[in-house]
Amino acid sequence: MDPISANIENRLDYIAIKALSEGRVDVLRKVRVIETFVKLNPCLARMMLQNVERDLEIKIKKGEKENFVVIDDDKIMLQDKSSDPNVSFKYPAFVPEFSSFLFIAAHEREHVRDIIRKAVLEGKLAMVFVRYFISYDSKGRLYVSGGLTWGKIIDFFA
Repeated sequence: MDPISANIENRLDYIAIKALSEGRVDVLRKVRVIETFVKLNPCLARMMLQNVERDLEIKIKKGEKENFVVIDDDKIMLQDKSSDPNVSFKYPAFVPEFSSFLFIAAHEREHVRDIIRKAVLEGKLAMVFVRYFISYDSKGRLYVSGGLTWGKIIDFFA
């Protein structure tokens, strides 16, 4: 996949999560339509994406990241921005860029564990989803830059 298509798909995922949280079904429909155009015509998909971003009033700045700040070429600073008090990275921590996936995956597993624990205590099931974000550093190397975990507790007797 070319970098333009990957960028569009990442932005579409972000918009879909934002639309889900705001209950915007109309925007979700538009996102699904754009996903079909990404591989066929990336330029058209990018123009459609800009219209959807305007609809949601999402301004995605270049260089704005979810959970990290790049310190130099070899280290990044991770910090959790969620309201969950039982997970790591509540305070900024420096980690090597090449092992960022290990730290971020472990951190997201803590969020997953908390969601599942809440469901078990209520006697229900949990549907948990994890999304990892990737970025490129100044030298063009790919690394994991953050993650997002969300879940839903469902009653399996219903």
